[in-house]
Amino acid sequence: LRIAELSAQNKAELILVGIALDAENRPTLQSRKSKRLAAAIRDACELEVHLWEESYSSQDAEQTLKELGKSSKDRHLDDLAAARILQSYLDAHQEAPTDAE
Repeated sequence: LRIAELSAQNKAELILVGIALDAENRPTLQSRKSKRLAAAIRDACELEVHLWEESYSSQDAEQTLKELGKSSKDRHLDDLAAARILQSYLDAHQEAPTDAE
């Protein structure tokens, strides 16, 4: 898989795969595809692969583009949505500051 090659070239520590759930937190067709992709990535490389809930990331990105006066058809929509997913993951996994800091 190309993602395995890219992760090695970029010295990635883990791979994050977005998974969308419906309004009732049930798997969707796309989330089942995401799980299969994550499994294929795990088979292709030795990195940890994490599934991360991505619902509404595209809508949030679209809203941001509108606020910036850009079209929702902007080619950066997927990039912005991916950045939101990654930021959500990082925020949820950041270490709490210690008393020494």
